[in-house]
Amino acid sequence: MEIDHQGFSSLNQHDRAPRRWWELAPEPMQRVALRTWAALPRVIRAPLVPIGRWINPHQTTRAEPSPGPDTVPGVRELRAQGFLPLEEHTGAEWVGQLWPEQDRRSVAETRPVWLNDLDSDGRLWLMRSPWPSLTLDDSLSVLWSWAERDRPQPLDIDVYRERVAEALSWDEATATEWHRRSRR
Repeated sequence: MEIDHQGFSSLNQHDRAPRRWWELAPEPMQRVALRTWAALPRVIRAPLVPIGRWINPHQTTRAEPSPGPDTVPGVRELRAQGFLPLEEHTGAEWVGQLWPEQDRRSVAETRPVWLNDLDSDGRLWLMRSPWPSLTLDDSLSVLWSWAERDRPQPLDIDVYRERVAEALSWDEATATEWHRRSRR
């Protein structure tokens, strides 16, 4: 079964509107929420649309399909080797630069919507878990739960980077134990 990794990009026509409560969350979290929403099948999203309209009553000027990562040269080959596009798991692309070298790959980004992203470094990052007993999603859960363990306020990107790098240096036993403990 082929998975369609097509997402959507949209532009808000009310850039000068006051920030909403959800916009106070770190941008990587906002991107993850938006990409998660875009990845949900229409049948699941449809009943939730009224809630979304209540949360953000502003209209978008346009919504255009954004090609998925498999349209970028080299991605399908790296998937076959067990590497997964980071964008399908988190909006924090900066994690790609911190990930252990043997468990990361990158290809040159070719999709215009991603090339125009201010946070993009022009690379599409693909990862596999640095801890074989954990999935990539579990590994990211380890990183985020470690970085947010004491809820530092305000959530500073430098603190995130430092803590993520620290967790990525762990051995498998430490990571799996933290994953087990943080899930309680």
